[in-house]
Amino acid sequence: MFHPSYLHISPPFSAPSSSAKLSPPPIHVDKHITDDAEDEARCFECDHTAQLAKVSELHKCAGCQEVMFCSEACQQASWPAHKARCKTRNKILKVAALDAADFVGYQAMHGDILKIASKNIDPPLGPEMRSRTLFNLAYAHVQKDAPDFALPVFTLFYTLFNDAKMQHPPSRSPGWACHHIADLHIQADPPRGKEAMEWAVKAREKATFEKDVLLDCQASWLVGRCLWIKDEVPDAVENFRYSRELWKTLGGGEDVMSIKMQRTMFELTAWSNKKLRNLEQVEEDAQNLLGTLSLGGADDEELLYWEMSALCLQGEALELRSGAVKDATLRSEAVELYTKVTETS
Repeated sequence: MFHPSYLHISPPFSAPSSSAKLSPPPIHVDKHITDDAEDEARCFECDHTAQLAKVSELHKCAGCQEVMFCSEACQQASWPAHKARCKTRNKILKVAALDAADFVGYQAMHGDILKIASKNIDPPLGPEMRSRTLFNLAYAHVQKDAPDFALPVFTLFYTLFNDAKMQHPPSRSPGWACHHIADLHIQADPPRGKEAMEWAVKAREKATFEKDVLLDCQASWLVGRCLWIKDEVPDAVENFRYSRELWKTLGGGEDVMSIKMQRTMFELTAWSNKKLRNLEQVEEDAQNLLGTLSLGGADDEELLYWEMSALCLQGEALELRSGAVKDATLRSEAVELYTKVTETS
């Protein structure tokens, strides 16, 4: 039996249900053609070539960009049978055309993407596209501050692809899904420490399996934050230190997420050392925190917060040290720092 050829790029007919005409590159192209001639393209409804239908050329459906018709009459007649597949493929094309950074676009197609990620749609998608679109959707919700949407999507991604035998793009793996899930639990109000620890540990295990040092660094940092929430300060500090050592081996980073992680790491390590009365280390951590301000990666209000936090930590450490050694100079430096904080605020 002859089937339509999809080699022609000809003026499309509009799908009856939609006026939209999208023409991104097809995701999956079936080529059912005879061995030699381009003119053997067939109408999806009547199976005629352009010559038999007495038309100059066949036209591709604008909805699915997949099948061809010799006339609008044939397209209308074929619509009941073609409708479901056409609409599904049209959604696939729209998702495929989204840029990974188009967070608003991904959010707008939340429901469609969840359907596309299903294994039961027609036409079926390969695991790579299902994986990519799901992760991008979840990450879009994170970037647009919608954790209640992001958490179930990341969890679905992990469920579907944790054991999949496939290569994942950098920072789009099951291990990174575990990391984001743990981080979302930590950021909840109040923090869900038990759930966060469970996923942070999974992320660290996945980091070893995936041989991802950056993931190991960030997962260890999350484990430290979970221990901090539980007030297990010595263990929290050890995880922060381990995370910082890994960070040094990576040479740091200049993206917004990396800078934020670095600042939070210095701050939490400083507060942990303050509890342990490692006061000189507190001053060093606070000074490192101040050193990150020149990297930017935040608005003026956030940078002001980090500066005040670092100055307060330095001031408290100096005040505690001055009280321990009865050093008026240290106390004077502490007062000067507190004055600066007041002026800054």
